[in-house]
Amino acid sequence: MARVKLHRWTRRILAEKGLPVADFAAAVEKARAAMDAPAPPQRMLLCAALCYQPGGRHLDLGGGTSLYNPILRCLGMDVTVVDLFIGEEDGLARLAALGIATEQSDLYAAVLPERTYDGISMFETIEHLPHSPKPILEKVVTALKPGGRFVLSVPNMARIENRMRMLVGRNPMGKYRVFFHDGNPFLGHHREMTMDEVRFAAAAVGLANARVVTTDHRYKQIGRPGLSRWFADQNDLHGISDALTPSGWRRQIWLTAERAA
Repeated sequence: MARVKLHRWTRRILAEKGLPVADFAAAVEKARAAMDAPAPPQRMLLCAALCYQPGGRHLDLGGGTSLYNPILRCLGMDVTVVDLFIGEEDGLARLAALGIATEQSDLYAAVLPERTYDGISMFETIEHLPHSPKPILEKVVTALKPGGRFVLSVPNMARIENRMRMLVGRNPMGKYRVFFHDGNPFLGHHREMTMDEVRFAAAAVGLANARVVTTDHRYKQIGRPGLSRWFADQNDLHGISDALTPSGWRRQIWLTAERAA
């Protein structure tokens, strides 16, 4: 990747952490090759930037074979991923070849060593939990070193598309027939969150210096090349809809917080 186009928030994060864009781009290209992955969406690059800590020890919960963990590893971090890894045997082998430690476990059953990690992430995971996230978030706090950072993203239940679905009588949580026919077990979204709920959860487990923001990034590439994809790419890169909509209407909620020193 000779040049990399990055959302302004991602560029600002990298600058604050002293990581040159060229070094970040090289790690992205190396990770893509190792995982045989397509070009990552802006959201994935933002995940990597938020988690980057020079020489840090990082734990990811629920990210599977997502590219941000290989990017972090290619930037020199010690990375562990805990997930069920259902049907991801090839991806597991690729993670192992990169030196990423993995644990196949339900997050409720996972045993996390105390005061071990400089950072822990949960991206688009908490909404899939079938029960309260409280016991998992409590383990997150104890597993962080004092001053360690927790980073989370979750779909915003109050995003504008959900409001529009409700207005026309559609279920904002997706197609009921999928849940009805294939819900044993159900691996989809059990409970999305609002900005206030994210703030509450962070405070309830004692996380400090919580910052909650929203963006309107896609989760993956959409459709075939054409005008709609071009506009979606421009929106992801430049944050057009972020500038035009209230924060509570956007697609993702992001939390950064710390374990008290």
